[in-house]
Amino acid sequence: MNGITRDREFITRKYDEMWGAIHQHVCSKADLPGARLPELLRGTWEFSHALAAQYMQENWPQKFYLAGKTFGLSALAQEFIWRDIITDILLKSTGAEVDVIAELGAGWSANIFNLWIRGGPRGTRYYGCEHVEAGRSAAKLLAESDPELAFQAPVFDWDDPNFDFLPRSSGGMLVFSCHSIEQIPNLDVATFEKLIAITQNYPTLVGVHIEPVGWQYPELSNDQSLTKKLKEYAYEKNYNTNFRAVMDDLVAQNQIEVQRVVVDCFGAPRNPGTVVIWRRL
Repeated sequence: MNGITRDREFITRKYDEMWGAIHQHVCSKADLPGARLPELLRGTWEFSHALAAQYMQENWPQKFYLAGKTFGLSALAQEFIWRDIITDILLKSTGAEVDVIAELGAGWSANIFNLWIRGGPRGTRYYGCEHVEAGRSAAKLLAESDPELAFQAPVFDWDDPNFDFLPRSSGGMLVFSCHSIEQIPNLDVATFEKLIAITQNYPTLVGVHIEPVGWQYPELSNDQSLTKKLKEYAYEKNYNTNFRAVMDDLVAQNQIEVQRVVVDCFGAPRNPGTVVIWRRL
């Protein structure tokens, strides 16, 4: 491990700066005449990539990894492909009964907005749950550009999860995360136990996680050398190491059924996302 202490202070300091810059950008654009969510989203993506280049320096732009192959694409092209793959996975995981969709660790809720623009269910309540205030503020401004979108940005902290923002009864719920749990070295199973308990009156609860945890499922990998490298990288960066253990614990408690795991699907070659889909029993 390289000495990174990936705790609340580290995450807050890192993303206060990044999301703060994005919030300032959105503030400068949201009040322009005719500002609409699709154009604002694209412009914010373009700005965020220019911002990311400052942080990544010589490592930017990275190549794009998809289905075992690596492609050389522009950074913005990678962003659109990456976001649309996420959206496709989410759309296939929603049903007619879904009344609540929540992203945990949503940042400025780019995934939620892309889902909405690409045909996410109407009449559904969307929650971009985020710890850092600047991310929530940027998301709220973007959401205001589409009056049909029922959106809230509640405070959410993986270290102290609170789901009181959720209605006590509803139709089905889709909850998801995307490269957010990776920031939590040791995930607490109680986070999901709380979520399951507070949504007992929901007819369905489906979870979708797109996280770089494929190395935690080595038996599903077709490339053990890649699995070894991804595990080493996770420990080097102090990324999550127990997501699978949490899922296995919930399965052992008969609280969930893991329906699908697809390892190392897409993303950065050194840190690709794995798709894990589960359903509450």
